[in-house]
Amino acid sequence: MVGTPVIVSVSGARVKEKCGVSGTTYDTVINNLIGETVPAVRLLVSEETLASEDADLAALVNLAATEWVAGEFIAQRLREPGVADGITVGELTLRPPARNLVDPSGLKAQAMARLLPYLRFPAVAGAAFGVLAGGEDR
Repeated sequence: MVGTPVIVSVSGARVKEKCGVSGTTYDTVINNLIGETVPAVRLLVSEETLASEDADLAALVNLAATEWVAGEFIAQRLREPGVADGITVGELTLRPPARNLVDPSGLKAQAMARLLPYLRFPAVAGAAFGVLAGGEDR
C-alpha cells in the first residue's frame, strides 16, 4: 500500500482503550506521555522507515508507539503509592504478584519487538527503552 511518509502518531483514546481506562481522569497524564514518547520513537526508527510511503508500515509504527505509551502508563500507575500494596485479613495476606515495574504489562516489550526490524540502532534502542533488543525484560 502506498501513501504519505510515516508520521508517528498516537491517540489518547487508543491508549485509554488499551489500558482499559475510561473517563477523563488520566487524559493529562496520557497526553504528557504521548508528548514524551512520540519524539523518542521517531528518533529510534530508521530514516528509511520514516520516509516509507507504506501505509501498513505506518500503521505498525503507530501501533508500537501506542503500545509503548500504554505500557508506560500502566507502569506509572503501578508505581503509585498504595496501588500494589497487599491486603491482610487475619493471618492471611494477599499481595499482587511480583512484577517488573519497568514493563509490568509487557506492552513496551511488545512494542519493541514490533519496531525492532525498523530501528536505526537496535541494540542501543533496546537499552534506551528498558528492554533487550530481543524484546525480553532486563
